[in-house]
Amino acid sequence: MLCLSSNQAQQILDSLRGNNEAVIFLDLGLTSDSIELQRNSAVFPDGQKLKIEQIMTIAEDPGIAYSINNNQIERLMWFDDQTNKFYKLRGTETWP
Repeated sequence: MLCLSSNQAQQILDSLRGNNEAVIFLDLGLTSDSIELQRNSAVFPDGQKLKIEQIMTIAEDPGIAYSINNNQIERLMWFDDQTNKFYKLRGTETWP
């Protein structure tokens, strides 16, 4: 699973200016990967592609991390009926 927080999304947006690739963490800070930057999109190591608008959505939402699945973004959050609690994965100071 590929995972992006607002920090990684902002790194991608910043790298668009004059670069054709960016090196970011896509797995909760375990390893870095290189992504290909195109004019209006970013191509990830597994071949998935996000439009710049999708990356901007993530960059503008610092309170939660997103997964990338089938070229779509999805907030990493859920509600547990048994505990009646809401959970979400978000970036912190020790993980972007």
